[in-house]
Amino acid sequence: MSKIKKIILLIALIASSLNLVTFAQSTPGAASTEWVPSFRYQGELFPVEVLTISQRTTSLLRKDNAFIGDPLSVAEVSYISTKSNSKIHLEVLVDGLSQTSILEDTLPTAGKYQLAPYIRFDTQKLASITMPRETTVTYKLIADGVYLGTKTLRVQVHATNDVPYAFIDSNGALH
Repeated sequence: MSKIKKIILLIALIASSLNLVTFAQSTPGAASTEWVPSFRYQGELFPVEVLTISQRTTSLLRKDNAFIGDPLSVAEVSYISTKSNSKIHLEVLVDGLSQTSILEDTLPTAGKYQLAPYIRFDTQKLASITMPRETTVTYKLIADGVYLGTKTLRVQVHATNDVPYAFIDSNGALH
């Protein structure tokens, strides 16, 4: 085996063991392994926004058939289900700022879904942030009892007195 092939194999093994890359095999009728985590404002957390809406009384709502969970959640997962009645279990943890937040549901049909759990933030910790800092958000997804992996995103946490005036979404639109 050439030196380059050995290096590539070593990198792939290390990446796989660190959950940086997931190698999956497709099995007919099995849960899809296609999922992508995202965080509002392209990876920025504004504590003032979370604190402002933390006292809301809305329960988990379905905006439409393709969206399941909390419409005000800052963390979502885009998931493609390959079969009807797929049972999903999603866990999200904002390191140092929330408890593990869980969303469990049954996806009625095959298709693309946005899954968004209610994030159980520690509002006292959020209120005490005076300087911007970075943290991580860890997502864990299980579909039909099959562990689909863990993915982690870095998030920039703003000071409590920083307020988002506008943002550009992933489609380039200004809001």
